[in-house]
Amino acid sequence: MAICAVIFDLDGVLIDSGPAHRESWRALGAELGMEVSDRAVGAVFGRQNRDIVPILFGDDRTPEEVRRLGARKEEMYRDLVRGKVPVSEGAVELVRHYRAGGYQLAVGSSTPRANIDLALSEMGIAELFGVIVSSEDVSVGKPDPTVFLTAASRLGVLPGDCLVIEDAPAGVEAGKAAGMVVVALAGSHSREKLGHADRVISSLNELIIADPANA
Repeated sequence: MAICAVIFDLDGVLIDSGPAHRESWRALGAELGMEVSDRAVGAVFGRQNRDIVPILFGDDRTPEEVRRLGARKEEMYRDLVRGKVPVSEGAVELVRHYRAGGYQLAVGSSTPRANIDLALSEMGIAELFGVIVSSEDVSVGKPDPTVFLTAASRLGVLPGDCLVIEDAPAGVEAGKAAGMVVVALAGSHSREKLGHADRVISSLNELIIADPANA
């Protein structure tokens, strides 16, 4: 195995967006006259909205309602973070470090493309990523490995030559199912829940090393 590409998750890895996502889900619930707990959101964090909306707001919603509610929630989220995207400590430095080392970079996320574009633009690193795979690009979300396999395919590399950096159990499971090396960033979830990753870290600064294969 020769790691030549790094695939980053967005939420919980490049940006510490958990609080804003929880707030926007609560705000959407308030519009619907429903209460949404942080625990309920935490249980579905990292999954696509098409999966989350029925869990939080009832599985009797029509597909059109699910799409509309998911879009409304993301609109609320972007309004919350615009101009103040919560960048994770070490994220910009790590991305630049890997790119300077010659590694191909991708984002593989369950979030909409508009969220990714906003974050990368405000971080000043959008041009460093060769591939972006968002919720619009795949029909199934994590823990299915499609998002990461799609990223590898678009980069033109083998899955086994990719390092995935994730923060959620579903994302770790997706990366492992794709046959990739997976590093999990603890924070959104406990180290115990991320134990099936190849390595669990507490900070992205721990990955400022010469070779991702040794991550």
